[in-house]
Amino acid sequence: MGGHDISFEIGTKLDQTEVRFAHLGLLLQFECFGVCSNAWGSLIGSSLPSLIATGTGYPYK
Repeated sequence: MGGHDISFEIGTKLDQTEVRFAHLGLLLQFECFGVCSNAWGSLIGSSLPSLIATGTGYPYK
């Protein structure tokens, strides 16, 4: 399946914080692509904002 690297870049854009995330090595032909993509979307879209706003995330919803 090859190597995987997780990359986060934090910067500013128009006076706001911008976080760029990449899962390098996760390719469409891999059996887990859909599951991994959905999991990252949930973590970044729901758990992380909750963690930032309230101090409590929910990574394994």
